[in-house]
Amino acid sequence: MRNKILCMAAAAALLLAAVPAPAQVLGSDSYSVRLEQAKELYNSGMYVSAEKALDALAKDLPDKHSLLYSEVMANKIMCAIALGREDVDGLVKNLEVDFPNDPQLAVLKLNLADAKFDSQEYTDALKMYEGIQPRNLYRSAHIPFYFKRSYCSIYAGKYDEALEGFQKVIAAKRSQYTFPAIYYSGYVKYLQKKFDEAYSFFEQARDDSRFALLAEYYMVECKFMMKDYDYTIENGPKLYSRVNNQQKADLSRMVAESYFGKGDNEEAMRHLKKYISSGVKVTRKDRYLYGVLAYSLGDVNKAEEALKRVAGTEDAIGQSAYYYLGNCYLQKRNKMAALEAFKAASDLSFDPLVSEDALFNFAKLSYDVNSDISVFHNSWGCIPTAEKRILSSLMLPHLLWRIRIT
Repeated sequence: MRNKILCMAAAAALLLAAVPAPAQVLGSDSYSVRLEQAKELYNSGMYVSAEKALDALAKDLPDKHSLLYSEVMANKIMCAIALGREDVDGLVKNLEVDFPNDPQLAVLKLNLADAKFDSQEYTDALKMYEGIQPRNLYRSAHIPFYFKRSYCSIYAGKYDEALEGFQKVIAAKRSQYTFPAIYYSGYVKYLQKKFDEAYSFFEQARDDSRFALLAEYYMVECKFMMKDYDYTIENGPKLYSRVNNQQKADLSRMVAESYFGKGDNEEAMRHLKKYISSGVKVTRKDRYLYGVLAYSLGDVNKAEEALKRVAGTEDAIGQSAYYYLGNCYLQKRNKMAALEAFKAASDLSFDPLVSEDALFNFAKLSYDVNSDISVFHNSWGCIPTAEKRILSSLMLPHLLWRIRIT
């Protein structure tokens, strides 16, 4: 709170310094003295007293259209901003209507926008920032202005505008905003799914201790999204002891899937169990991966239990879950259940290879269970040439089951 007050006081000092002395404007020493006294109250943090003094001075001023009057009103609004008055937006608008060419307007809007920014009212802050022309601000205010406006733009989904502002901060002389601008540029690229560019920004941002850990975490995630499983496996576990519980769980999930992608199913299962035991909300994709891993490791019962909770939804995961369930039922010699699972997988078309193999297995089961050869007319195009020759010679009972692990 003290830092916020000091920032506002400094901004007010800049605002007040930009306006000619009131004595030179109206030639009235008494008004000038009263204005200076009000400023001293403001600079001392006595905002209520300063507001009352300025209000009284505004009532006493004979010319309500003078530069001095606009200065008094501007300083009164500064007090309202410092005090968090609810009507401060209206006060700024009124001053803009009455004194549209007042050079203090841009500074007032900036301070109001900054107050909203500090209160995390990013949508309202952005509206204020977008109404400010940087050329009307002091040069020293340009970099924080560009950074805060860009930060607010992220929340509004205006990613290109955010990146443009951050780039101006990065290109300028190094300041306290340089590394934050680099980090959030990486974050925007991450949101845009431009993971290679995001990685480059995060790699730079980790040189600042404020962003080092977060940057390293997102570097792993970017590499994972780019299917660089070796990088994920090597660097993900190194962060376990340094990140929060949610990030630790996410890293376990990424490492598990990376091992799965590399074909090391035992390590994949070990890290997936670590992820599930962390207390996270387990998703359908998590259960699907668990089921496939359990199946590949020979635990058919665990695989069936997990995959039954995934199948039933008409999407790619649901189709694949039905296919693996069919294979689970075959291993348990439950042909009727396998028949139904393969039929469900063959009816979906999200993965053509799964559809074809499921249809072929469904056709063979239909003949084996019901002696129904009609299904082969529909699945004929899915059957390899060698097996077609066998079928043509009516040697169906001698076909071997073909179970693919994909």
